[in-house]
Amino acid sequence: MRATPPGAWRPHWERLLRQLQGSVPASWLVGVLADRGLYAPWLFEASTRLGWHPGLRINGGAGSGLFRLPTGGGWRPVAGLLSRPGCAWCGDVFCFRERTVRCTLLARWEVGQQQGWLVVTDLPPAEAEIAW
Repeated sequence: MRATPPGAWRPHWERLLRQLQGSVPASWLVGVLADRGLYAPWLFEASTRLGWHPGLRINGGAGSGLFRLPTGGGWRPVAGLLSRPGCAWCGDVFCFRERTVRCTLLARWEVGQQQGWLVVTDLPPAEAEIAW
């Protein structure tokens, strides 16, 4: 695939995931990792349907970067979890006001980096890490 022609990427990703299905032993922990701009609810769901675990980096921008806790409360910006380098947070949340996904949200801003990372996964908070 060439990167610059216009068109939808979803059919190509879905075909790739289907082709890979069954090629990995069921006992393996498989991570489907994607950087910002590639997050999509269907990619999160397609990964989990295969028994694989998404680790999808998300944008913290207005609108798309919202979460709320399962215990209640309103929607909050994910970017608010990272106020300065050295901050980290992990928890079970609902992400995205539209097309809401229940997931684990990982947030970390390493010292020396210009910004933090926000990653969603289906792994439980106790088993998830933003970088292994």
